[in-house]
Amino acid sequence: MVTKKTVKSKNKWLLFSGIGVVLIILDQLVKHFLRTVNIDYGFFALTPTRNTGISFGLFQGSSILIIIISIIVLFFIWYFRKEFVKNEIFITLIASGIIGNLIDRIFNGYVFDFFNLKWWPVFNLADAMIFVGVFGFIIAAIIREFKKDSDNKKHIKNN
Repeated sequence: MVTKKTVKSKNKWLLFSGIGVVLIILDQLVKHFLRTVNIDYGFFALTPTRNTGISFGLFQGSSILIIIISIIVLFFIWYFRKEFVKNEIFITLIASGIIGNLIDRIFNGYVFDFFNLKWWPVFNLADAMIFVGVFGFIIAAIIREFKKDSDNKKHIKNN
C-alpha cells in the first residue's frame, strides 16, 4: 500500500540523492580545473597538493585502509538512513564528500587538495562538505537536545 508518507519519503530521498550527485560532480569538476592552478592571494592560495592521508595529513600512505573505512562509513549511512530523517542535508554533504574523495583515492591513489588558507591544512571541496556536514549534524543534535530539555521543563512546570 502506497501512502502519502511513502511517496513524500521517496521524493525526499530522490531530492537529496540528486543533490548528492550534483555535489560529487561539482567536486570532481573543481578538482579537475584547479589541478594545475597555483595562485597566491596573500591570505589565501590555490595550492595543488596530493594527499595520501585523511584530514590534517593523518595516516599518509594508508589509501587501502582509508578506502575500506570510507566504504564502511557509506554503508552505515545508507543502512541507517531512516535514522537521519531530520538531517538529510548534513548526511548528504558527508556522503557526497566521502564519495568525492573516494573517487580520487580509487582512481589516483591520492586525494587532490588545493584550498590553502595558510593557517589550516590544505583541503578540497569534498573535505569542506564533510566538515560542514559533520558540524551541522552536531549542532542540529545539540539544538534538538536543548529543545527536548526545554519541552520537558515546560511539561514539568505545567503539571
